[in-house]
Amino acid sequence: MSRLLSTSRTGPVTGDPPPLPAQAARRLSAIQYRAATLALAALYRAGVERPDAIIANTALGCLDDTERFLADMRDAKGALLSPLPFMRSTHNTMAGQLALMLGCHGPNITHSQGLNGFHAALAEAELMLHEHPKMKVLVLAIDERTDLLASVAATLDVTTTVGQGGEAFVLAGDTEDVPCIARMGWQNGATARLLLPLAERPVHGSVVAEGLGSLLGEGLRAPVVLSGGDPSTALLISPC
Repeated sequence: MSRLLSTSRTGPVTGDPPPLPAQAARRLSAIQYRAATLALAALYRAGVERPDAIIANTALGCLDDTERFLADMRDAKGALLSPLPFMRSTHNTMAGQLALMLGCHGPNITHSQGLNGFHAALAEAELMLHEHPKMKVLVLAIDERTDLLASVAATLDVTTTVGQGGEAFVLAGDTEDVPCIARMGWQNGATARLLLPLAERPVHGSVVAEGLGSLLGEGLRAPVVLSGGDPSTALLISPC
């Protein structure tokens, strides 16, 4: 079992975190900036300066940067391109940028399994903290919507709810005697409400992450279950 120490909106520390330095902010795309502000806020509220590991989830990655990269390839007509647009278009861009900013030399993992990526990221954190309970793990879920994506989705009649934004969490092993806002472990047959069940429209993991962040921000009063489709890996999130 692990402890959720904070989200970007709530935790043991009150008040707003220091803003992202202007020089660093200018080098970031919109989704990178959003990821950085979420992560830094969660770390600040948990009182953690540098996480031991970063586990990210994004369903579609840096869409705006990907679109720019493809447009540059089209317009260059075979000429050499700057590698920067390609580097920014990859799914692990946000986690990699955070590791550089924070000086985190531990595990850096990005899950992009569409609808189940956020559950996979939390399950990865739970397994990691079971083996290394002294670690502090940053879990981030982030996505963005673009006009081109909306146009393509409408043309293909896509029904999935795409994330716009996300949430960051800081987790620690349950052996750590630190204030927490919730505990997380495997469900083990416990009965609890399913968090954002797949009803009429499937949702990306960042939407689920925002839902969990809202519940924790309001003060979790009853356990919820986060499922990735396999009952044996369902996670139970309960009040501290």
